[in-house]
Amino acid sequence: MLMRLEVDQARVREVCAGKTPEVGRARLTICLGLTRFSEPGLSLKIGEEIVGEWMDSQATGLRLLEDLQVVVEGMGPRGPRPRYLISLPFPVLEGNQPSLQEVVLTLQL
Repeated sequence: MLMRLEVDQARVREVCAGKTPEVGRARLTICLGLTRFSEPGLSLKIGEEIVGEWMDSQATGLRLLEDLQVVVEGMGPRGPRPRYLISLPFPVLEGNQPSLQEVVLTLQL
């Protein structure tokens, strides 16, 4: 069983209060790269507001699954392997993966 990173529901609601163009929905972008502290890791944003950030120098990619869950992958001895899942506090309506380092999800608030 994979470890889960929990996204804070209160923080998502705080960021979305009065700022989301579609009432009851929010667009969450998950990026793998440098955090705001210039450390390797993950940033989760709604617009330009950070709702979650984790440092992880072992993460090498993101994978959007058919059921719209997001897996963070790292390199194992035989290639990429799952490290953990990102657990979201709201249902995911749709998602896409523009690159190995980015996933965009639409959440139902």
